[in-house]
Amino acid sequence: MKCNTDPRKTASIFALQEQMIETRAWKKIRGLIAEDMCRLCGEQRETVQHLLPGCKKLAGTEDLRRHDNTLKVLAVKWASENGLLPENVKWYREKWERGKVLENNGKKLYWDWEHRMWNSCTARRPDLTLNEKNKDEKREEKMRKYQQLCFELRERRQGYTVKFVPVVIGCLGGGIKQLENDVRKIFGNEKQITPTVREMQKTVLWESESIIRKVLSGLLND
Repeated sequence: MKCNTDPRKTASIFALQEQMIETRAWKKIRGLIAEDMCRLCGEQRETVQHLLPGCKKLAGTEDLRRHDNTLKVLAVKWASENGLLPENVKWYREKWERGKVLENNGKKLYWDWEHRMWNSCTARRPDLTLNEKNKDEKREEKMRKYQQLCFELRERRQGYTVKFVPVVIGCLGGGIKQLENDVRKIFGNEKQITPTVREMQKTVLWESESIIRKVLSGLLND
């Protein structure tokens, strides 16, 4: 966190992780205000846990941006390692839209792509699909959700190895050990794993801090 990060940003992220943030719930506990319901949705107490992963008013905008930016770190690293993008390309310079496809030498990357499958398969659009030709709770939810898609892809794409790797990271940067184990299934170069995971964690924390700051400053109020 201390690498190439403004000290004020780092301090704000540490305060966020310790939940020493002046949300309405925090203020009510200290007797500063009488009402602690979320200023955005008005349905639950305004806590860090509610604002970051749970407020429906942020789900399709701020939460989606944090999700996409974090996943793009992984996608760009893989694409660069496999010759689909130039080496050392920066993920934040890549402007990808839904349906983005990169392909080179039998390897493909699909970004937010809806696969055309049988009607029985309803979960057809994983956020990221990586194809590599080879002859020879949130996490569990994702595994259940995409089991049918994986089965049908194996049936339709003979000669390809189809693996489902649930990439899950907490909105406060947790779950790194499991994330490293999962990312290891994607990269052939062991040296890529730790830098990629750290960059993903840093991106999540930056985006989470930004979301909280916008909410508390009034930039995201109705």
